[in-house]
Amino acid sequence: MKTTSPYKVHWAIFTPTTGKVVTKKDEKVLSGSSYIAANRKAMKFYAKHFATKQDALDFIQNFNGKLIKKYKVRLLTDKQFGLSKINIGEVPEFPFTEKQKKEVYYL
Repeated sequence: MKTTSPYKVHWAIFTPTTGKVVTKKDEKVLSGSSYIAANRKAMKFYAKHFATKQDALDFIQNFNGKLIKKYKVRLLTDKQFGLSKINIGEVPEFPFTEKQKKEVYYL
């Protein structure tokens, strides 16, 4: 049985550059799903899971969906994501490394 390292699995964290929350329409576009729970709370960020950092970069670089807002995107490992305290209505203090703080993408 092959296990995956929590340091190789990555999350992309999308935070809006304008406004306070991720729109439901943008969340659908980013997730690739046409269904988002109607009763979910508006979040100040959206997190998308990827098997590898390269998969995340490919998604960002090849993204051609139409978003309502512009988003700042940062990547972090599954281990770092697990160390974050996530509360509805706020952006967590993700434990980004100095290198990750400088590595920012925009959609």
